[in-house]
Amino acid sequence: MNNVKKYSIGIDMGATSIKMGLMSKDWNILLRKTIPVEKYRLPDFFFKEVGEAVHAMLNEKNIKKDEFGGMGIGLPGCVDSVNGIVRDLTNMPYWHEVHISEKFEKFLQIPTRIDNDVNMMTIGEWRHGAGNECEDMICITLGTGVGGGLVLNGKMYRGVDLCAGEIGHIPLFYDGEQCNCGNRGCLERYVGNAAIVRRTQEKLILNPEKGTILVDLLSANNDLTPKLISEAAGQGDELSNEIFNETGKYIGSVLSGVVNLLNPERIVIGGGVAQAGELLFKPIREEVEKRAMPVAVAGLKIIPAKLGEDAGIYGAATYAIEHFLHKEF
Repeated sequence: MNNVKKYSIGIDMGATSIKMGLMSKDWNILLRKTIPVEKYRLPDFFFKEVGEAVHAMLNEKNIKKDEFGGMGIGLPGCVDSVNGIVRDLTNMPYWHEVHISEKFEKFLQIPTRIDNDVNMMTIGEWRHGAGNECEDMICITLGTGVGGGLVLNGKMYRGVDLCAGEIGHIPLFYDGEQCNCGNRGCLERYVGNAAIVRRTQEKLILNPEKGTILVDLLSANNDLTPKLISEAAGQGDELSNEIFNETGKYIGSVLSGVVNLLNPERIVIGGGVAQAGELLFKPIREEVEKRAMPVAVAGLKIIPAKLGEDAGIYGAATYAIEHFLHKEF
């Protein structure tokens, strides 16, 4: 990548804010900016706020347009990365058929590429994080939902309709709970943030004596979250440990099928729920080893993501730069 220009920008649209990073050609984040969620509920606001933030970043560092290689944007929904169009964004009713790349390129005169946010996270971890130098990798994010990205034979794999990687919507139970996608029993319905909290509440009602440490922590925090549950588990709370063991088994059960199908070298797992560490990773690994074919797990590593909340920024900037250098993903 010796021909890379000096700078690029990576943008990661999340549920509560847009995170932006001005990147140097040696992949250091030189400047950061954050835009709160209310500033981009409508596409016109998004273009205005992001455009102004980009101008401010370039002006602050006195960067000229010919020094700038490109801008990448990760968005949480159905994205046509080939044509630069947002087809639909989850939980944002006015984002339908929005031509982002074209509009930004006209407005800013900056080459712009877009993709699904989990694909951008996958690119970030693949190029700069836990999946570096890996040819076959699955990347998963565990949070409000469950997202996935695929690297196969050294290239991003998006599928014929650009929607591959939806690991959260692989059925875990044949006739399970109704999922927002229209199916039943999807993994996401059992290991997303809300599902973990709900299962914990149900267990607390049935066996309150198992969750005394969690109850004490909850009385001081007033907000039951996966983070609080993992904290209680780390302090020896029996019920909280059961929850994470069960969550890991659910994830491992689905991943065992994915491992048999794709035989990846690495599975990289990030997102808020993954911050529980070995409380979650241990049962995931055990379940995959128990269920997947031995030959398929012989060279497999299941490891935490490295880049944290910056993965999307790194991935978006990398995608933009490498695309305009004609490097295939």
